[in-house]
Amino acid sequence: MAINPAASEENFLELRRDEDLYEMSLDLLAYYLDTAFEDPAAGEVERWTVSCLPDDGAEAPLFSLAVGTVEVLRLAKPTEGADGQVICLASVAVARSALADEAGTSLDTLAASLPAVRFRPDESAASDAVDVVVDLFDESSLGAFEELSESGQPIRRLAEQLEGEGADEHHNRWLARAVLDRIANAPAGNSV
Repeated sequence: MAINPAASEENFLELRRDEDLYEMSLDLLAYYLDTAFEDPAAGEVERWTVSCLPDDGAEAPLFSLAVGTVEVLRLAKPTEGADGQVICLASVAVARSALADEAGTSLDTLAASLPAVRFRPDESAASDAVDVVVDLFDESSLGAFEELSESGQPIRRLAEQLEGEGADEHHNRWLARAVLDRIANAPAGNSV
């Protein structure tokens, strides 16, 4: 039986060729998993899966993280629009209520105060728990999201609501191992 390319060592090695994108991928995945789960290693495959798709075209994600069967995080290859602006670098799925609780304000007010971050409704209907996708375009928007979700509640609450086993045939164990190593080697008391 042929291995799914998203789960292949070849795709993992392809992602590693671009050191900056590889490091950014590990950082984002480690941040999300360390925030979402008390013990990310214990939930690998049973709670979460990661696929690695670095050579599937300009619109394809470099990786996709799913909790259960729902995609919650993806990093796309950076592209520039006609105006020179970077087109959506990362997308993070969150629960609207948790995000509003964390911010202490409505999503509309939050969107107006964070122009570097785009909030849009989740149109995939993959889960009732996901109702907002946060698009991050650059380092400043990533920093704004990390500050906004400092307690981790927007990520943690969503992970708690998502049930089901991930798609093992798409799970890239080499990328998962690298992320879990990053989490395990983070300084004590320091978020990844």
